[in-house]
Amino acid sequence: MLGILAFGVLTIVIAAKYFKKSLTYPIRRMVRHIQTIYRTQNFERRLRSKRDDEVGRLIMEFNQMLDTVQERENELTLHGKQLQRLVEVRTEQLYQKAHFDSLTGLPNRYLLVDRLHQAISKSARTNEVLALLFLDLDRFKVINDNLGHQNGDLLLKEVAKRLSKIAREGDTVARLGGDEFVFLLENLNNPQDASKTARRIIDSFKIPFHLQDHILHVSTSIGISIYPADGKDDKILLKNADISMYHAKEKGPGQFSFYTHDMNKSSLERLAIETNLRSAIDNNEFYLLYQPQMRTKDNQYKNVEALLRWKNPQIGDISPGVFIPIAEETAIINQIDLWVITQACKQIKTWKEQGLKDITVAVNISAGQLISDTLLEHLKRQLMIYQINPAQLEIEITEAVFVEHSARTIKTLESIKKLGARIAIDDFGTGYSSLQYIQNFPADTLKLDGMFIRNLMESKASQGIVRSTIILAHSLGLELVAEGVETQEQLDYLTHHQCDLIQGFLLSKPIKPEEIIVFTQ
Repeated sequence: MLGILAFGVLTIVIAAKYFKKSLTYPIRRMVRHIQTIYRTQNFERRLRSKRDDEVGRLIMEFNQMLDTVQERENELTLHGKQLQRLVEVRTEQLYQKAHFDSLTGLPNRYLLVDRLHQAISKSARTNEVLALLFLDLDRFKVINDNLGHQNGDLLLKEVAKRLSKIAREGDTVARLGGDEFVFLLENLNNPQDASKTARRIIDSFKIPFHLQDHILHVSTSIGISIYPADGKDDKILLKNADISMYHAKEKGPGQFSFYTHDMNKSSLERLAIETNLRSAIDNNEFYLLYQPQMRTKDNQYKNVEALLRWKNPQIGDISPGVFIPIAEETAIINQIDLWVITQACKQIKTWKEQGLKDITVAVNISAGQLISDTLLEHLKRQLMIYQINPAQLEIEITEAVFVEHSARTIKTLESIKKLGARIAIDDFGTGYSSLQYIQNFPADTLKLDGMFIRNLMESKASQGIVRSTIILAHSLGLELVAEGVETQEQLDYLTHHQCDLIQGFLLSKPIKPEEIIVFTQ
């Protein structure tokens, strides 16, 4: 009995262990599997079981749970990658926006300054020369105003492409804003190497820019500063390059200038001129002189040109060649133009009251003024106020208008013609006008620039140009005025070839309005 009892107990213990192991083994497998998944983050492995009982169903449901978890993990991984790509794209976009000009794709001021810092540090270690070329497009405001901002932006893009082609590997071409560009030249052998790049840039601008329906002849002025001679940090180098650029503009379109220490004084003088220019009209500092024009057919003086002069109490007399470009850059010229028209109309009335009834006064109008909304209405109002014959007023526009003309400009000129006023094309022969442009412009007079008169008696080429221009003007039904006549030989030549009007120091310098009465008698 005891043996049977002991055998039964042993059998029960063995059976209990077996059944316990049979029941707990799948659970332990599941626990180890979970630990492995946690450690490896691999959700692809599954538990296998052929059992068709509660434990088998538990394993099957466990595997289904892993399927769900793996699906969620895959979705999260995919979403994470998408977020990562989005972050990378946004980071690149922010970098581009922070470092590159959105219009031209060139580096902006921020990136230029960063590269300039690095270039200065490198040059300080290696004792190499670097240069900054500060570029500003000549008469860009006129182009932008006449053709619109869309064409202005297209021009800036084309300029950026042209400059990028000139740049060497390692050079930086940046746009600071507006029509200002900068070349950063590193590893130069000597400062004069910068002038070679400046000439290449200026020469490249001699090729016209083709913008949709417009062909534009554009030039650029370039200022150059050199490290370390002209400055040892980015701010001073940029400032001095900017200062020298304005000196290049004073030489005329398409010029470059190296910075010199004397330019700081000139820069301060320019700032003083600009500051005083803004209040010159209100302070009655402007006045007009009049230069007579003689008709060759009867030697009569029935035409004069109004010439603007400025005398400031602090600065003194300022040359028009100095303050007019500043007025154009700052848009003060528009107010000045309207003032000149008012004063000319007032003077015509005064002369009429003094017995001089049939004189014609030519006034110069800036190209940008032709697209303003105020010019035509102002002209109408002054003609009405002073009750003068519109034909006694001649509006002079520069030949540059031909290059940047627009339908709006033509419309303004046609409206001026309808009022009865005359239109003259000034500085003829110095730009890029074509016969097609001249034919379409409602002009009455061509004014031949004095540069063709200066060497008239010594240059066969000048003589040919003068004769051809006289024939051209007459064939188009226009009168021709020869400017800058200073010798009797020039006068005789022009008279012989039937030039209509003569203007120059040989006949008279610009004189006060009260002297015109005596001069014309």
